Amino acid sequence: MVDVRLRGVRDRAVGALADAVLPSGCPGSDLDVPRVWARIARALAASGRSALAGRVLDATARRFLPEPAGGGPTASPDLVTVALCTVTAARLGRPGLALRVGARLAGCREPTQGGAYTTTGSEGVTDLASTVYLGLADLACGHVPGALASARYLAALWAVQPHADVVLLRRDPRGALVTDGAPEARASFALEVEGSGQGHGVLGEAVGFLLTLRELDPSPGGVELLRLAGNILRFAGRCVGNITDPADAAELCWAAAALGRVTGDGEVQDLAARLLRGLSPQQDVDGYFRQHRDGAAERAERTARVASALAEASLTEDPAGLPAAEPSAREGVRVVLCNAPGDKVQALADAVLSERLAACVNVIPVVESAYEWKGRFEREPEATMLIKTTRERVAALTARLRALHPYEIPEVLSLAAEASEGNGDYAAWVRGQVRPRQG
Repeated sequence: MVDVRLRGVRDRAVGALADAVLPSGCPGSDLDVPRVWARIARALAASGRSALAGRVLDATARRFLPEPAGGGPTASPDLVTVALCTVTAARLGRPGLALRVGARLAGCREPTQGGAYTTTGSEGVTDLASTVYLGLADLACGHVPGALASARYLAALWAVQPHADVVLLRRDPRGALVTDGAPEARASFALEVEGSGQGHGVLGEAVGFLLTLRELDPSPGGVELLRLAGNILRFAGRCVGNITDPADAAELCWAAAALGRVTGDGEVQDLAARLLRGLSPQQDVDGYFRQHRDGAAERAERTARVASALAEASLTEDPAGLPAAEPSAREGVRVVLCNAPGDKVQALADAVLSERLAACVNVIPVVESAYEWKGRFEREPEATMLIKTTRERVAALTARLRALHPYEIPEVLSLAAEASEGNGDYAAWVRGQVRPRQG
């Protein structure tokens, strides 16, 4: 079991990030980098600092993701930044923002291989990191087919690795692995057991993505998600002696903790413990993690990655020993309000219940709705559904209701419900009902 002082590591990191946020919700002027803002928002959200995370997310959207003028396209930050904002919006129970931001990722996926275009400007080259983050954004938006395409690409990429000691991270437009380039440039497309440096954290993000997808389908399209995740972490375990970046170590440790909890794999659980033991000595007294001559933005991004990973590890109640956060920090109960024609509500309710997007649906059979639509004043009888779910499932629930609803713009509103205050048993029941069945 890991020393519980790691909870202090997590809390000091989160505190340092919170202190860097100005009253406007913007991180300090020395942190004016889109990805840094996005990672800070994600870390605060994962750590239960929802209000502050929302302020940073709103500031990030205003600063880096403005609405396109005149309905035309507008330049966006890199794919990872957009994906992180999408994931954070969904976690905060803001499906509208998640869908709006996630829409900027349309066209990022290579149609034949299924991977995402790299963010470095190499047109036509797909890579593992971009594919993982695009898959996470797809899940946040309830776009399961896109997430499945990411999983298939990861499985295909892993299956054709030519050497047990090397993981190649990119494929060219013909589908071949990118293997050329000078030896010193190998870090841009490969991770090696004997190599040192940074970049291994993407393997932890990949495992986290696969485990999230598994909640929807244990073997989508024939991809054995647990086996693929296990193979990824076994490779990471062989690299552990050369992983020097604390953020990489933290991202791998939470992935190993989560997978170990699901499978009971002792080797994977031991990997989580080994990685976590090395984190505490790398934290400075101010709560930040840094390496070499990091600037302010680099150390803030690294600290945010560590904070996110440790928060995720505790929220999975991992066997490595981190104390679990309160359930409401991640899976707060939400009441989703949706009106529909009376003859349609039963089918809508049955669909979201059978797909475990909701724990309970109350139907108020007759309400009168008055509104203006396309220049005409309307007054119509409708039925109201009060749908109980968790914050994490709101985005997928919203996407499903929009797909099934007969209206062009259906009313789907998410309201926070403090069910854990005095009625924790009900909150726990809701979480259990929306957790996909295994097997």
